[in-house]
Amino acid sequence: MKKIIIILTLCLAFLAAKATYPQTLPIDQTSFFAPTAINADGVNLEKGVYADATQTATAPLMANQWNRSGKLTSGEGGGVSPLIENSTLSYSTYVDNNAGKSIILDANIQPSTVASSTFRSTIYSLTSSSSDYFGTFYLSALVNFSGVTTTTGVDFLTFDGNYAGNTQRGRVFMKASGTTGKYLLGVGFDGVVTGGTVTAGVNTWSGDLAFGTTYLIVLKFTTAATAGNEIASLFINPTPGETEAATTSLNNTVSGIAGMKSIKGITIRQRPGIGGKLAGFRLSDNWADVVKASTSTVPQLSIPVIGNATGINDTGFTANWTPVTNATGYDIKVFQGTALFTTKNVTGQATATAVVTGLTAGSTYTYKVTAKGNGTTYGDSDLSASSAAFSTTGVSSVDFIRTNFGDGTWGTIASTTYATGAYPSSTLNGFNLVKAYLYAGSLTCPTGESHTNRIMVGRGLENASIEFPTLKTVGEVEIHAVTGTEGMSFRLEEWVNNAWSVLGTYMTIKNPDSVYVVPVLRNTYTKLRIANNTSSGLVVYKIATKTYQESVNLNLRSTSPSEGGVVFSNLKKTITLNFNKDIQKLSGTILLNGVSIQLSTCTVTNNVVTIPVTLTTQTGSNKNYTLTVSAGTFAELGNASNLTQAVTINFQALKSVLYPTNYTGLIDIVYKNVNSVNCRMDVYYPTNATTPVPVVINMHGGGWVSGAKEEQGGFDMYFNKGYAIVNVEYRMRNEILAPAAVEDVRGAMHYVLTHAQEWNIDKNKIVFQGGSAGGHLALMGGYLQNDRIYDNECVQYTGTIKVMAVIDKYGAADLITFTPVYSGMQSWLGSRSTDETFMKSLSPFHLVNAQTPPTYIIHGDADPTINYSQSVELNNALQAAGVKHKFTTVPGGGHGGFSDAYNTQFETEVIQFLTEVIALQPTAVKSINTDNKVNIGISGNVVKISSDGIMDIRIYDSIGNVVLSTQNNSFVISHKGLYIAKVKTVNGEYVSKLIIR
Repeated sequence: MKKIIIILTLCLAFLAAKATYPQTLPIDQTSFFAPTAINADGVNLEKGVYADATQTATAPLMANQWNRSGKLTSGEGGGVSPLIENSTLSYSTYVDNNAGKSIILDANIQPSTVASSTFRSTIYSLTSSSSDYFGTFYLSALVNFSGVTTTTGVDFLTFDGNYAGNTQRGRVFMKASGTTGKYLLGVGFDGVVTGGTVTAGVNTWSGDLAFGTTYLIVLKFTTAATAGNEIASLFINPTPGETEAATTSLNNTVSGIAGMKSIKGITIRQRPGIGGKLAGFRLSDNWADVVKASTSTVPQLSIPVIGNATGINDTGFTANWTPVTNATGYDIKVFQGTALFTTKNVTGQATATAVVTGLTAGSTYTYKVTAKGNGTTYGDSDLSASSAAFSTTGVSSVDFIRTNFGDGTWGTIASTTYATGAYPSSTLNGFNLVKAYLYAGSLTCPTGESHTNRIMVGRGLENASIEFPTLKTVGEVEIHAVTGTEGMSFRLEEWVNNAWSVLGTYMTIKNPDSVYVVPVLRNTYTKLRIANNTSSGLVVYKIATKTYQESVNLNLRSTSPSEGGVVFSNLKKTITLNFNKDIQKLSGTILLNGVSIQLSTCTVTNNVVTIPVTLTTQTGSNKNYTLTVSAGTFAELGNASNLTQAVTINFQALKSVLYPTNYTGLIDIVYKNVNSVNCRMDVYYPTNATTPVPVVINMHGGGWVSGAKEEQGGFDMYFNKGYAIVNVEYRMRNEILAPAAVEDVRGAMHYVLTHAQEWNIDKNKIVFQGGSAGGHLALMGGYLQNDRIYDNECVQYTGTIKVMAVIDKYGAADLITFTPVYSGMQSWLGSRSTDETFMKSLSPFHLVNAQTPPTYIIHGDADPTINYSQSVELNNALQAAGVKHKFTTVPGGGHGGFSDAYNTQFETEVIQFLTEVIALQPTAVKSINTDNKVNIGISGNVVKISSDGIMDIRIYDSIGNVVLSTQNNSFVISHKGLYIAKVKTVNGEYVSKLIIR
């Protein structure tokens, strides 16, 4: 009974120590380290008290929490690893300098018998299980680290979505910096329920921080009802007493993935190998509470008295103030409205002025000054009163605009589109986005440029637009844009006499984006905007301007190839220089890798110079090229004094396929005469094979619209087996619509069969291979077999077509289900994209029957381009038809780009698959004689021999015994194995090897 009373008493005492939930904010360090938390179960966790290594403490380390994994175990104490001590950490004038307790992070806190992955978690519960905190919260702390053993990033301080500390978190991470005595901090998320690993790509890092130095950090977290909209920010060394808007200490901000709609607790983790201390904790729902200035006895310096700004110009001014006794220097903080624009630091007590630069012309500012103390005998002064507002001279303007919205300064990229009519407005980088916002989406324009982000502009009836910053001058504007509907338009407008005036209206195409270069020629301040002209959505991918002077001068606008580009040596026969004006030849030097190109061989057409070149390639690595054109080689037509500047272009020729020395490579064989540069193929075949070899006919991918055979490689797996390779180029949708690509692939096969003897290729061992769109074409090329519906515009092979196998890498199989979800397929099919009969004729899934060639399929089950279900459907059809096949799924795999392990698996499985298929093929063995007057064929165990005269046939086994003697031209060999046939005719004796399988 006595034991029961004691237990009840302890339980009541523990419950009494718990707070009422939800707790009232703010919460300071005295609440985090209440005596009931650090002296419970008869064990005091403070330094010098916890000395018994055999004791076990189940008490938490902070008040009002449940301790998830932080129970102390035997051997963790002993005075060697104290957990809490009086704080000695201080930072400038922070309110909690040298106050309260510190949690000690000891690199040896875990005994050797405990796994290195074990760590102590301390959870401070803000709420009960049934209550929540919603909104924005701030947590400040003093940190001083002495060591870190990890380079991958571990968390030590987190907001938690659960009162017990075991759900998603907004976290502060640390990792080694690679510099001795330094480390990094970052902020991010982790959606793993029990802690797990840092989610890749979410946390980012500050600059190096030094071990042994105390820093003030503030973790800011904003909850969100919708997962993915959470925001976490980390501030390092904010000035105590300074407003959040004024601080310049933001380290980084990231958007969430955790799905934290509320805050319930705070977690501190003490990890093995991490040394240091944490102290000075403060929690609040407002900035001011967590960055309070100290009220200690260290006197603050007097506040400087501010004078008016002097020396004002376009980009700066001179700040003036009265010096403060005992100051070591001054911080001049410049504000634009209430937002801090910049801070200037100066040293010296007597300093009374400072020149501030880097401001924007035609803008209004104020400034304030803080006197800096030495931190020991004097603290920093409070911020002074604000100066009188002043404006820089000139007009707020920029020299030029060059943005594709992909440099990370355009705000948060929207993850889902806004509803029509609900587009937001904002001001970013000097642009006014009126009913417009940043959205992700890749696209390649006709010039070859790739875009990753875009600005979505609302409808014309909402006056949606993109207003440019004022340009000092403008010569021309380049705009890359597309509309949601074909044939829509936008306007380019200029602000004239306090109204927008239309400079031009421009029709757009839907895909790819339209590119416009609009001459403007204004040698004065100019304000422009892009305005949606229609009810369709407008998407802008790039805006670039040239100055008036750039446009007046003779300047190079673009080149092909572009600087740093990679070209195909066999296709690139000219280099073009595109100038902004019509030009004429003068005199100068043109060099390609130091070799002169005569100016007389170059062609000038209006503003374009065409330079003939002959490029070569090299195996294993790209070949570097440099084109140089001397200054003054060309001049403006009719104005010989307006000369071109010197031009230098560095580019590369793509490396060629590296094939074995016993192979011959035939490049750019034209397999169809259809007046197209794309009906070409490369052939690689062994020259020392004694019997005909299998051939792999390969097609590249690219959505039936892009890609090139020259980009293909990875043929070593076939070269190592002695196979021939045919690498095919075909016509794509920008040149001709479906079914031309299928016709081309079939035409390439006919050409191979026609030249099989010349290249020593086995006509019965044709393998089609391709990935993505190439996978679909490989399936079609193989599955049609002798159906010649698409064998058009080619010289046809007259014999029987027998495709041995197809290798399909994540290709489309059923156009009926695929076309509606893939716009690229709709574009390739054109007006027949709803013709089911036509689509079925181009769908491998609908061609499967018992005679379909054996098929190997590989596909990632997370493919965002060609859905995994396409291969599942095909696999099921092959299974039902009894066709030999193998289907490999890559878990989590996307559209190709598989890991090295899966690429190796693919190569191994394909070779094994083809080996099995070959073993099942009827074997045709030719006479070793070259006159072909005796022909031998084998089907199963039936042998057929034909010749021009009477035959005497003897069959020997592998050890020389005669097993059969006959004059019949057809006979059966009962047992499998290797045999030798001797055939005597009137023309002589013939010997050949037979393999019965």
